[in-house]
Amino acid sequence: MIDLSGKVALVTGGNHGIGRAISLALAEAGAKVVFFYLRDDKSADEVTGKLGLKYGIVGLKCDVRDVGRVAVFLRDISQMFGKLSVLVNNAGVNFTNELDKVTEPEWSGVMSTNLYAPFAVIQTAISHLNDGASIVNVSSVSAALGGPVSVHYAASKAGLEALTRGAAKFLAHRNIRVNAVAPGYMESPMTSEGVRRPRVQAEIDRIPLARLGTAEDVAGVALWLASDLSRYVTGQVIRVDGGLVM
Repeated sequence: MIDLSGKVALVTGGNHGIGRAISLALAEAGAKVVFFYLRDDKSADEVTGKLGLKYGIVGLKCDVRDVGRVAVFLRDISQMFGKLSVLVNNAGVNFTNELDKVTEPEWSGVMSTNLYAPFAVIQTAISHLNDGASIVNVSSVSAALGGPVSVHYAASKAGLEALTRGAAKFLAHRNIRVNAVAPGYMESPMTSEGVRRPRVQAEIDRIPLARLGTAEDVAGVALWLASDLSRYVTGQVIRVDGGLVM
């Protein structure tokens, strides 16, 4: 069993989906978890409610693109709980549109949240990270597959994977590891309702393990990357996609 007792973790976008599952997995392993969120106070309250009281999860409303705000919160977290041993860059957005119809605001919106924000958070967090810390960036198989209706999203995730490798080299002298986890097609309310649709079933048929992934599938890999079990792993992208890209 992975034990993160005494470690402090920060998860961006930690109130929904994969971010929520990662927050809970880290907390269940004993880490003190703080998560950033931007919207949906109700879901944030659910994470910090009963489960938060049990595991000690703290939610902070923060736009990860606001470097000044991030810097203030990182300072406060370090003063209250200690330096970070785990940083998970999960916050992300996608505005699906066909390549020839993608607007500048859509492109900029995706890039600012999915690529600039992780860079800025890592850069700002450097002085608040313990030597030997682990950074986990949440990418997507879109970085490898592309997509005619999400080319801007795919490009942002490909950039995030390049950032992962660059940061891994830069921070290696402090034994800080930087890796990425790349989810494939995930279960969601939308896909669950659409499994009966031929298009969604066709996508499932392309997956060797013949099912959609779950947030918990991704959280398990993120937890491993956060732990000392992966202490000799850095600069890697681990695809949690049921074999889709393979």
